[in-house]
Amino acid sequence: MSFEWFLIGILLHKVITMRTLISCLLISLLSFGLIFNDAYAKRFGSGRSFGVQRSQSSLFSPKKAPASAPLTQKNPNTSKWGGLLGGMLIGGLLTSLFMGHGFGTGLLTWLIVGGLILFAINLFRRRVQPGMQSNTASSFNRNSDTFNNFKQAFNAQSTSSSSVTDYPENFSPNNFLREAKVTFNRLQAAYDEMNTQDLREFTAPEVFAEIKMQLDERGNEPNKTEVISLEAELLDVSRQTKSYIASVRFTGTVKENNDPLTQIDEIWHFRRFDGNTQWVVGGIQQNEGLSL
Repeated sequence: MSFEWFLIGILLHKVITMRTLISCLLISLLSFGLIFNDAYAKRFGSGRSFGVQRSQSSLFSPKKAPASAPLTQKNPNTSKWGGLLGGMLIGGLLTSLFMGHGFGTGLLTWLIVGGLILFAINLFRRRVQPGMQSNTASSFNRNSDTFNNFKQAFNAQSTSSSSVTDYPENFSPNNFLREAKVTFNRLQAAYDEMNTQDLREFTAPEVFAEIKMQLDERGNEPNKTEVISLEAELLDVSRQTKSYIASVRFTGTVKENNDPLTQIDEIWHFRRFDGNTQWVVGGIQQNEGLSL
């Protein structure tokens, strides 16, 4: 009996030891995950999506080339029956003459001569008409091509004009992209230095609230973000309720502390509210799953 209890004690000890080992392993994995998350994306925005978000269709609209309907050219449908019947008529008249009937009356003679003249005229017209129709068709095609080119140019100009109307007054895409890159670098520095004044000045209220939470999560831990390379692309400018939104795609590489270089690919949605001339960051959207 005591031996059985001894075996049971050993089994319970093994079970408890195994559970303890598994618990320690899970705690270690969770701790490693927390350390990894803290070490990853400490820069401004922390590599997250928040604030204004826009759909892929509104940012990456496919450019469709105007389709022109092909012109169908119908070839003249020349019937062979006219020539065949005319030949049979002439052959019958000539046979009647050579068989001795002669030119019985003056009326019959004029009918035969008139028939020959009509046949010759029809034959001449059939030979000349295809060339005339071909020249007319080619001239029509040239005029149609000219009209289509003019139509395409007009449509392109109309499309360009309609897109320009979405821009605010005195908006320059090149100058805006330059200022956007300056804002990107300035906000990275402000985030590293915990400069809430700059962060509040260049962000919308909802974005500043998110950044303030990220700073609270970071605590007093120092951070240094170095922008190695940065490219900016203006995706869209549109009029919204009481504001304009300009979406800029940032790509490049950054270095945080002593970590390896990190590739960035995210879209910043800048907003300019009515009655204000300054653009502020209204949202950050990671470019995962979006394609140009």
